[in-house]
Formats: sequence, structure tokens, C-alpha cells
Amino acid sequence: MILVFALYFCYQGTEGTPDSLIYAFIFFVVRVWLGRKQHVEIDDRLALHAAVRTKIFGADGGPIRWENGECTLDTESFRYSSDTEAFEIPLAKLPALAFSCGEEFELYHENELRYFYPTEEPNQVARWALAVDLMTDRRKRTNSEIE
Repeated sequence: MILVFALYFCYQGTEGTPDSLIYAFIFFVVRVWLGRKQHVEIDDRLALHAAVRTKIFGADGGPIRWENGECTLDTESFRYSSDTEAFEIPLAKLPALAFSCGEEFELYHENELRYFYPTEEPNQVARWALAVDLMTDRRKRTNSEIE
């Protein structure tokens, strides 16, 4: 059924289609995806690594600076290191990772907004965000089972 709708919209376009039908279709697809996402498990051996170009917005509107660094994500924490600094954020304190498709992922650390631009395969930012989401979901399920 989804394939039929997708093909219809791809070949016929959305011109003349009521907006409510388009929104209902989008809602249905997102709903199905979220339902299936809950059944995906993260391998405990997960390890993502990327060389990045980092844009840092200084605290309280401070100066913008750029640096090269490396990001690592595993089931325990997110780590960043560069020539000027290194930090680690436990995943228990990182419930989500915002990103712009094909460009960067971002987070706040010590009152500074940091944009991490992978130097290779910029599309991997979605993988990073999804991995954090799935690990957060797993942690929530585990905590609810303990209670």
C-alpha cells in the first residue's frame, strides 16, 4: 500500500491533491517508521569514528572559531578531541544528537554550541543521530524494566 502511494506521488506529483491527503500519507509513513524503529537493537560493539571540522560558537555570543578534531561514539559515551581540547559526554547525559542531513551534527558543551562537519562521508551524520536515539530508547526500556 505504501509503495502504491509513493509511486502515485512520484509519478503524478502532488498538484491537485488535497493537502490533508498528503499530510495523512506523511504521518502514516512516519508512524510506520517509528513503530519499526522500536524493534531495532544496537550492537554493544557499536563504535563510530569521524574526523571533523568543528565550528564553535563561543559562550554568551563570544567569537566563532574553527578547529579540526575527531569524534567517537560508542555505547557508553560521545568523545571529542582536537589540538586544543578534549571532552567526553556520557550517553546518559546526551538524549539526542541534532543534525542537518548531509552536513553536520551538533551539541552544546560548556555553554558553547558546536557543529561537527565530517570531513568524509557527510551523510554519516544521520547514522550518528540514529545511533544516539536507539541507545536512548534502549536505556529507557532497560530502566523501565528495572522499576
